[in-house]
Amino acid sequence: MGRRSLWLRYGFALAATIAAWAARHAFDPVWGHSLPYLLFFPAVMFAAWYGGFGPGILATVVSVGAAWVFWVAPELDTTGLASAGLGVAVFGGSGVAVSLVCEALLTARARAEAEADAAHRSNERLRVAQAFAEAGLWDWDLASGQMYTSPELDALLGARAGTSSSREAFLERVAEEDRELLGRELDALTAGEHERIDVLFRVRSGKRVRWLRSVGRGERDASGAVVRLAGISIDVTENVLARERLAEKEKLLRESGEAKDRLIAMLSHELRNPVHAIASAVGLQEHASGRDVEAAARARDVIARQVRHLERILADMLDVTRAVSGKIELRPEPVDLATLTRKCLETLHTSGRTVMHEIRASLAEVWVDGDPTRLDQVVTNLVTNAVKYTPEGREISVEVNEEAGSAVLRVRDEGAGMSADLCKHVFEPFVQGEQTLDRSQGGLGVGLALVHRIVEMHRGSVSAESAGAGRGSTFEVRIPSRRAVKHPSSASHRAKRTPRRVLVVEDHEDSREMLKTLLEAEGHEVREASDGRMAVEQALSFQPDVVLLDVGLPVFDGFEAARRIRAAGGTMRLVALTGYGQAEDIARSRAAGFDEHLVKPIDSRRVSEAVHATSVHDATPEAAGTR
Repeated sequence: MGRRSLWLRYGFALAATIAAWAARHAFDPVWGHSLPYLLFFPAVMFAAWYGGFGPGILATVVSVGAAWVFWVAPELDTTGLASAGLGVAVFGGSGVAVSLVCEALLTARARAEAEADAAHRSNERLRVAQAFAEAGLWDWDLASGQMYTSPELDALLGARAGTSSSREAFLERVAEEDRELLGRELDALTAGEHERIDVLFRVRSGKRVRWLRSVGRGERDASGAVVRLAGISIDVTENVLARERLAEKEKLLRESGEAKDRLIAMLSHELRNPVHAIASAVGLQEHASGRDVEAAARARDVIARQVRHLERILADMLDVTRAVSGKIELRPEPVDLATLTRKCLETLHTSGRTVMHEIRASLAEVWVDGDPTRLDQVVTNLVTNAVKYTPEGREISVEVNEEAGSAVLRVRDEGAGMSADLCKHVFEPFVQGEQTLDRSQGGLGVGLALVHRIVEMHRGSVSAESAGAGRGSTFEVRIPSRRAVKHPSSASHRAKRTPRRVLVVEDHEDSREMLKTLLEAEGHEVREASDGRMAVEQALSFQPDVVLLDVGLPVFDGFEAARRIRAAGGTMRLVALTGYGQAEDIARSRAAGFDEHLVKPIDSRRVSEAVHATSVHDATPEAAGTR
């Protein structure tokens, strides 16, 4: 509890002495001048016991003075000075002795209290540390066989406090798969084979699994035999889970790096072939120009075919990127899946991609709410995948029907087939079956991943089955069906298209020249501009019906050019040409004043439709409202 304050200790000594003087004075009628120190001695003892050496000495000195003045001095004539001095010496010596003894006792008590307080604080800190670190202590006395576990460890082990009384009871709390390991480590420590243990093990409490790290060591007697084991067990579940998460991330990064390397290798191969074919065709045209019309025509066909191939590769890459990032937008409408599939098969046959295979179609009318463009991708990718892995002359069957409220599309082939493991992963990006060195099947391994994402967005499912290598594959798509929609029987009539005034704004010279040539071939009047400032000047002076405006321009970009044209009162139709087609890109185009947003590469049909469409800025109120 520590020493009392200085004023309190010395004040108590004076008060005790005064009280002793008053008591001694009260006994004067009985004792007279004899026994002058009798009641002062208890005062000295109390002062020394309460305050220590200093207060004890003070009480002794004051007591001697009081006794001398009131009881010793008046009797000097009868007792003598020597006798009086002896009394003072005996009382004073006794007071000093008592003060020294009490000082020693008080010092020892203060030290004991300080040590006890320090031990208490240490235990409290240990308790707080155990609670904070989720740790508990264990202590095993080998002689008695008793094992103590702290309440904190009992809580970690999922048991009531004090229920563990032996090694076996302790191990019963450990998960069965780690029980033998921990027991073996304890036995090795008991036998003196190790000086310490450090083992990781699991405990289960209901469905929860904890990871504990137990660190301990043995104590030996004089003969060197281990007589006691003690240690601490710490909950390291979060650390273990963090390491597992880190290992999983490292695995994903490693797999991502490997996938990237495969993609680069595949992409370089897939691009090299069409580029080489185009370069060869251009060379053939240069040599055949004016002499061999048929060779020049074949060269043009090769260039057109390979350009379409490059467009498909680019479109697949962009689409799968949008699919993975969740940026594909659907524009659903009632669609007859059978009619859509039939048109896809006709297009594939016309383009020559299925002419070497026997395609059997069984298509029953079934309607869905879907995006026709995206569903066209699903059918096209599934059929071209079957063509890719099926030998020429073999059969591919395509079925559409309705089953249990779902529109079902099945594509079966007699091709290479797949292993069970490949069936599980075939819809992941960049996953392909085994390829030969020449990669004759080609492709980037993104078509089926795109199919999977598009079908999911239509609230459907897609699966793949195969009986094994060389035994063909079956892909099945299921999409919720809807009631049939009846369209008017009258045929729609295409509006007559008249020549228009068109301004082409493009900083890439070859692209600008080809676009201008294409439009002039359709009979349009065309002017050109190569930067943002020229675009605004030409638009305001030429007053075209349509401006095909590239977004990425020098001086200032296409967005700024569109804003300036609109600010100057331009009502012509503005069409944005860009390589970016995300929702935010389209929204930015609308905000700048564009009527339409076309993503490169753009085919001639799409350009023609954009040129002949009506601008919302020069349409009648009725037309603008229905746009």
